[in-house]
Amino acid sequence: MSPLSGQAVNDCDKVSTNGGRIRPSRAQVRKAALIERAAKLLWEDELTDQQIAEQLGIHRATLARWKYRPDLQALIQVHLEAYRVRIATEPLPPRGQRRPRLGSEAPETRHLVEKTWV
Repeated sequence: MSPLSGQAVNDCDKVSTNGGRIRPSRAQVRKAALIERAAKLLWEDELTDQQIAEQLGIHRATLARWKYRPDLQALIQVHLEAYRVRIATEPLPPRGQRRPRLGSEAPETRHLVEKTWV
């Protein structure tokens, strides 16, 4: 569990104590883990909200509500910053190993461009 997901734990009412120490319940830990997975899936931006909700086993409306949570937004920012750092520090691969450029010159998109201009 990341330090940012502590808010997900703090939001719940039930907390068990052990010798004066506060310990989150299983439900709180599960919810925090779901919020972390939701943040990663939302950041990747490859699935629809419905697909993300199905993967997490929650309702789409719950995911929509979670999007307004500051802890989920902070986790998305953490993923974004890690990506920015990785892009800034990793060298470009040699020309032969790079992905082909997608644009009007790429064969994958040429037919789309031709259809639009006709």
